[in-house]
Amino acid sequence: MIQVESNDLARFLEEKKSGFFYFYTPLCGSCQLARQMIELAEKSSDIPIYALDLNLSKEFAPLFKIEAVPVLVRVDDGAFSEKTYTLDNVVAVFRFLKKFT
Repeated sequence: MIQVESNDLARFLEEKKSGFFYFYTPLCGSCQLARQMIELAEKSSDIPIYALDLNLSKEFAPLFKIEAVPVLVRVDDGAFSEKTYTLDNVVAVFRFLKKFT
């Protein structure tokens, strides 16, 4: 998982790239479990996933329709595509990643 900041995501969107973004908050217990599941799925798929602390990137919550954390968001060509809150098991995460590859 690649830790990025708001300006990195803004540049990613501006350049109309595609990828996955994991939004979390540091004190969220579910986020810590989700990170482990995402990291396992990431290793099995060789798909890079970018991580952002939502506390430091609040401006993206409305853009990606984020209602809670943890959440995994798919961006296609610089625009919101899809998201999932089902991050409690590696199979669910892997299926979400594979939908786009």
